[in-house]
Amino acid sequence: MATLPLVSTVNPLALGFENKLIAGPFSVSLWLEYVTSHDEVIVKLNEATQTSKKNRPQNLLNLSELKTNKYVLYERSVRLLPGSYKLWLSYLTDLLSEYRLKESSGGGLFYSRSSPPLSESMNITVSYNYIISAFERALIRMSKMPRIWEMYLKFVCEHSTKITDSRKAFDSALQSLPATQHSKIWPLYISFALNCGVPETAIRVQRRYLTFNPSSKEAFANFLEENSRWGEAAKLIAECVDDDEFISPLGSTQHELWMKLCDVCSKHPKETGKAVNFDAVIRAALDKSSNRYTDKFAEIAGVLWCKLAEYYTRSGDFDAARQVYEEGVVSVDRVKDFSVIFDSYSRFEENTLTAKIAMQEDGEDDSDDSDSDEDDNKNIPEALKELLEGGGKEGNDIELSLARAEYLIQRRPLLLNAVLLRQNPHNVGEWHNRADMYMKMEGDAGGVQMATQALEEGCKAVDSAKAVNGFPSALWIALAKLYEENDLLEDARGVFKRVCTERCYDFKHIEDLSECYCAWVEMELRQEDFDGAMNAAREGVSVPSDYSMSGQQRAGGNKFKGGRAQSGLYRNVKLWNLYLDLEESLGSFDTAKAAYMKCMELGVATSQIVLNFADFLTEAKYFEEGEQFARSEATSCEVDECTIHDTTSN
Repeated sequence: MATLPLVSTVNPLALGFENKLIAGPFSVSLWLEYVTSHDEVIVKLNEATQTSKKNRPQNLLNLSELKTNKYVLYERSVRLLPGSYKLWLSYLTDLLSEYRLKESSGGGLFYSRSSPPLSESMNITVSYNYIISAFERALIRMSKMPRIWEMYLKFVCEHSTKITDSRKAFDSALQSLPATQHSKIWPLYISFALNCGVPETAIRVQRRYLTFNPSSKEAFANFLEENSRWGEAAKLIAECVDDDEFISPLGSTQHELWMKLCDVCSKHPKETGKAVNFDAVIRAALDKSSNRYTDKFAEIAGVLWCKLAEYYTRSGDFDAARQVYEEGVVSVDRVKDFSVIFDSYSRFEENTLTAKIAMQEDGEDDSDDSDSDEDDNKNIPEALKELLEGGGKEGNDIELSLARAEYLIQRRPLLLNAVLLRQNPHNVGEWHNRADMYMKMEGDAGGVQMATQALEEGCKAVDSAKAVNGFPSALWIALAKLYEENDLLEDARGVFKRVCTERCYDFKHIEDLSECYCAWVEMELRQEDFDGAMNAAREGVSVPSDYSMSGQQRAGGNKFKGGRAQSGLYRNVKLWNLYLDLEESLGSFDTAKAAYMKCMELGVATSQIVLNFADFLTEAKYFEEGEQFARSEATSCEVDECTIHDTTSN
């Protein structure tokens, strides 16, 4: 076979460059200029071939000769200068371009399909094996150059049919390059692994990538989910949500990551059980005493409880699922979360009951026709079979399941009331509602005992300074009234003694304590214990032992020591009116008169009380004394003369 000469006869500058190379063969720039001169001639010949058909065959032969000589030049240069990065880069770039042109046009841009291949001249064929050989020779000296590796790896990924060869090429690149340049290789490696069609290879490659870039955990977890590797996926997502400094490269929020973790674990409990302790994760997130607890968990508390219950349900542990639901409805403090949990709990009990009924019906059919046993079992959904197989002691006890469902529905108002009280334990109205609910319930779950216990808890929980939706005194009065209605008079008196005499509760306003005294007096009157009523009223208006008389009548202040608001009770007008009425009705003239005098001495008397006193004296036929007293107090009490005259004349 004839071969072309090493020096091109088509390139007029070839001989000059050859003479220069004899003088300086180690000049990289001279070799590159020599190759560039060939490229310029190739471009001109290519244009001439496309525009003129007269010399087309000769032009094609010249193009083939020039291209062959160009690659011969490259081989001569890299053999003489094997450590030149510029020469290798230019050589490999031209080879890749030629290979792509041959693939797209079936022989290259510069010659037709019928033109002779390059191998006919200098045994140089731009084939896959030849390019791989060129890259391998280049990487002997260029092993630290990431650009060469990138070109090599891209070519291998695009044209290699063996996954193992590509994987080994990537491994060689990572072993050769320093760690600071691995960032240029890993994206190619990950892309190759995801598109190679072998999930196990992709998983192993991405595991290695995690050591280089931990932020890729989420993307790796998504890939594991697509390939049903639920355990490892749940573990990676748990690591993401456990890292406070983790920022999702995919833009996922912490809420989305938590929901993804819950979905994976709750729907695949058997696969994720060994990788992630889902129960511990959820409880740690919902534990308000934990340092990791934040408001973001409070927003999704209901969903987290439902996911944990679903986890146990799919695991077949239905007793644990029921316990989680119970724990959830008594721990959340938002109505929205309660509604989510309660609805899910109701569906759980309903599905349990439905499954047991279906199994019982199938059992009856089996007893009627034993030959159809296998066919009947096929008609039972797998979820129902698992539900009954894990039912434990309940078995097919439909009545027990029905009772549970009814009891759950019956408790809903009470559970909702507990949620509202956890939101604000100082809500007086809700404590009253709770007591009313217990009174309407029958059996051990309700009744007087539970109602009184609820009111006792309310009396202890409500802070008078923070009370809303009612007055704190109403709780104490309602508690005493409940005892009274159930013929527990001693207990009712004990309630009033605790709050009035022993002052076990600090009221913010004097009016609350006066209401308790008034209710105490009215209870004693209803029981016809007049002495007890009189004693309670006297106790309420009695002056504290540390009371100071100085300026009290005109100043209208409370001259007492200790600073408690209850110490001003003796100046409460409502309580004095009740006490004076009792003295007029049950006491003697002297005791009633002394009570009125004491009221005026303390500066508590209003205009109405003065007029009532005058009227009381007039009825007792003390006309002069009544009129004289009324006139002497007219100025201080701002009572006009006409009113006093009309009262005493009557």
